[in-house]
Parts: sequence; C-alpha cells; structure tokens
Amino acid sequence: MVDNNFGETKELAYDLRQRFALQIGDIRQKIIESREDKDYPRWFNQLDALFIEISHKLDQEEKKYYSSLLTAASAVIKDSGSAYTNKKLDGNKIYMELRKINIWLQFMMEKYDLFGSKFIDDGL
Repeated sequence: MVDNNFGETKELAYDLRQRFALQIGDIRQKIIESREDKDYPRWFNQLDALFIEISHKLDQEEKKYYSSLLTAASAVIKDSGSAYTNKKLDGNKIYMELRKINIWLQFMMEKYDLFGSKFIDDGL
C-alpha cells in the first residue's frame, strides 16, 4: 500500500490561500477605514502592509516603482508637517500621494488576480 499525502497537501494549500485572502481582506478594510477617517499614519502603514503581503507577485520594476511612490509620499509627508497627524489641518497633498499608492496597489492586485479568478462562462 502506497501512502499518498496528496490530499493533505492539497488541503493545506487551500487553507493557506484562504488565510492569505482573509489577511488581505483585513488589511484592505483597514485601508478603507483609514482613508475615510483621514488617519494618514495608519493609512500609510496599512498600504505598506499590503505591499509586503503582495510583493511576492511583483516583478523588480514594479517593486522599484512602488519605492518611488513611497519616496514621493514620504517627501510630501515631511513637507506637510503636522497635517500628517492632525486631521484638522489641510492634508490634501498627503491624501493625493497616499491615494496614488492605494490605486496602484489595487491595480497590481487586479493584474495578478489577487481578487480571485474570473470565471467566464462562454455558454454552450
């Protein structure tokens, strides 16, 4: 009798994909909440957390581009001073930089099917 762990391996891979999806979903929820609250430090940190989780899918050029987005956002944050931590101050420039990162990360997730495969039924 041959002992085959293929079923267990397949189940573990499914469990890991499920856990990854839950983690990404949790991060994305925090991103949305942070953006709506204009909690720029939390938004910035959650965007970076999302990048870390999906970075294994990105190629070197995409990682470099993310780094350039991060550098630009950091410069705006530095120039904007207290607006980064004080919601009452005008943080529009910060918002726009974080928005760019947010949209780009979502685009990358879509590009690499991290929202799930799209099933298209072509009919009979």
